[in-house]
Amino acid sequence: MLQFIGLAWVMGIACVGIRVSFFPFDTLNALPRVLVFIFILCIGLQVYVQQRLPSVYWKLLNGVLASLLCFILGWFYADSQLQQRMQNAVA
Repeated sequence: MLQFIGLAWVMGIACVGIRVSFFPFDTLNALPRVLVFIFILCIGLQVYVQQRLPSVYWKLLNGVLASLLCFILGWFYADSQLQQRMQNAVA
């Protein structure tokens, strides 16, 4: 799972220049907070629902959410660093 999280972080940094035209950027700013909330909610629900579902599905869900979160956080980290460096280069 750590390999997928690391790969998602690198892929997020690699996608720094990509702007999604059909998806408003304000919504993308709220997306990491939503994913963190969903990830914490999944971990909380895992305690109560784990007896009903096999743990493989929970591991898959947690892995996918963690990878998606790392992708988006890597993307925003690289974008903010690029913006900061561009401002310092102009000044």
